[in-house]
Amino acid sequence: MVMRARLLAASAVLSLASGACVLVFGMDPLTERVAADDGSADDAKAPDPPDGPLAEPPPCGADRIALPERPPGSADVEDGSISFFVLSTLDLGVRPADGRPGFDLDRHTTLDAADNSCTLFTGGDPAETLRRAGDTDGGVDNATYELLQLLRYFVRAFDPERIDLRLGVGYYGVVLSLARWNGTPNDDDVLVQVIPTIGYWEKPSDGGAPFWNREARALDFDAGDTLMPDERFRAGSAGSKLASAAGWINDGKLVARFDQLTLPVRSSVDDLRPFDLEIADAWLTATVVDAVDGGIATLRDGALGGRIHASSFLTQASLVYDDQSDVFLCAQVTGQTSRYLCDSRDIRSSHCDDHQELPCDALSFGARFEANAIQEARIGPHRARLDSDYTQKGQVPPTQRCPDLDAALECP
Repeated sequence: MVMRARLLAASAVLSLASGACVLVFGMDPLTERVAADDGSADDAKAPDPPDGPLAEPPPCGADRIALPERPPGSADVEDGSISFFVLSTLDLGVRPADGRPGFDLDRHTTLDAADNSCTLFTGGDPAETLRRAGDTDGGVDNATYELLQLLRYFVRAFDPERIDLRLGVGYYGVVLSLARWNGTPNDDDVLVQVIPTIGYWEKPSDGGAPFWNREARALDFDAGDTLMPDERFRAGSAGSKLASAAGWINDGKLVARFDQLTLPVRSSVDDLRPFDLEIADAWLTATVVDAVDGGIATLRDGALGGRIHASSFLTQASLVYDDQSDVFLCAQVTGQTSRYLCDSRDIRSSHCDDHQELPCDALSFGARFEANAIQEARIGPHRARLDSDYTQKGQVPPTQRCPDLDAALECP
């Protein structure tokens, strides 16, 4: 059976050279303090994050979409153990032939630009609007998929294949956490937490303290490397502010709903700054597959979906480094990139506003993922990303980028 416990963790780790799955074994307990470069705790590095969720739940009640329902009341036989998994891939559009990943978020199939759960911005070309925002895959809402396929040709940082590669070598990751699981194929109440990682701790060969090696090589668990959780999302000693509002397992299918979920990914260029996908009304599903014949347990056919406010995506994009022109997008994002992005809005930022004849203000989001089991000793202390990290790699810290942009960007 999958190793069980009060948290389900997932983060990104694959071997760069062979492309084969990296076997993962365990994690050090998550510390309450920020870790210094030597892996020790340093309270002076960053303030403690506030406890609790990132946002209050919506006033209109819980979101509901067509997913496996919560099973009938199940036996409460949890033993306090924890199951850990690590993402081996994150597909934001790597396999176009497989269609758009995601869910029918607004419970409506858009086949006509004039018939949507919110008012689309046609720009005088309804056919083009329908190509970007229409539901071509049986109602699946995922406007970011088409947007990334377009933007990747202008700014290489948006290339989904390169984003997945950064995940595979351990430069970033996402740790999920599952609590209250009874260990059976049916459980009507589980808690899933998401713990993003910003890299890994390297264990020196002389047995000294772990340190951040400035990404001199790919993550290697066999060499004693451990994952580095992002301090921004820490809650308490071992928890995350990114916690599910509801969760269950039905016939082996894990389902979790989040009022707010942040998925920090690394762009396709080697910029240390993560691109924070800030997702509202987020859903996560995966099939839990037990280990067989000494193998490792897995999460298969994983899917993520939700809503990203257009202002959030624009603001994040403005700080992206474009290695082709050797500049940060900054104000340039208000030009062609802004037009593509704003014209792609296909959904409301809250399910409370669906089917209210309101203008679309958000982008639907979807992704596929796979994950392998991991043991607790393979997660090290939390760490904050520091300005000195950027300067030591010859990069400009985000606090010094785009000084003329002093407010969040908005679509016209």
